[in-house]
Amino acid sequence: MYSQPLRVIIIVILFVSMIITTDNGITKDNTPPLNPLPQGEGKLRDIAVLPPPLTGGREGESGWHEKKIEAKKGIVAFIELSSTVPADIYLMYPTQYNKYKASGSLEGVIEFKEISWLFYPVPALLEDQTVYIVSKENVNFNITYENIQERIDRLFAGEEQLRAGTEMSINNGITVVRLTQLIPGLKVKLDLTENAQFVITRTIDLARYNKGLKGFDQIYKENALKGSNDHLNFITSDFEDLYLLIRTDNQIRLKYMIWATKESAESGC
Repeated sequence: MYSQPLRVIIIVILFVSMIITTDNGITKDNTPPLNPLPQGEGKLRDIAVLPPPLTGGREGESGWHEKKIEAKKGIVAFIELSSTVPADIYLMYPTQYNKYKASGSLEGVIEFKEISWLFYPVPALLEDQTVYIVSKENVNFNITYENIQERIDRLFAGEEQLRAGTEMSINNGITVVRLTQLIPGLKVKLDLTENAQFVITRTIDLARYNKGLKGFDQIYKENALKGSNDHLNFITSDFEDLYLLIRTDNQIRLKYMIWATKESAESGC
């Protein structure tokens, strides 16, 4: 077993990586699963019934909705959003939110584009955390609170846990999707509604792609995590952001889910 200091270090790194972040398989009937977290004894559960659409909005402009989420120290709040139509979701911490309210600026906020389902963690490891969800579309909202220490204990005991996920629309052409900041040992599952050509690449190749120094075909040839079908499962092996490049002739939907494991917790040190 790990000593207490080492366990604290592992917990800090694991949940800090979750703070820095941007999906079972895709449902063919377009209905994403709500509240997929496992139930059991010893968990702090406070599952809210889906409330009415988000209320509030930017001063002086109608049609924008917002929701404030607070997580007390020692708790992780899992935000789950769903929408019947593709929605653009903006997640803001207080500094970004205050700037947005003052000027309408979305600079520096975390964006989720064209999403129909989102699962996102807000851990409050060292102090209370507050975030705001802002969207112009009507969005169904659900939140689950869990005790961080109990969740980590279950992770070290071998329980796999959903860490993050998104379901989104992909337009024809080439689309770039940032998966999340990753650590070794995470399980990643990608599902598409139909076959498409895709490749997983690192930050340096994405920068070269954005600058026109590398094309999609070259990146596809040089990387091992790729496919021309409708799914991909893999386990992360390094501390690095990964990006998904998808090329398709049609508008399709992508769903990815990222699961934490005992191995990902152990590699956190």
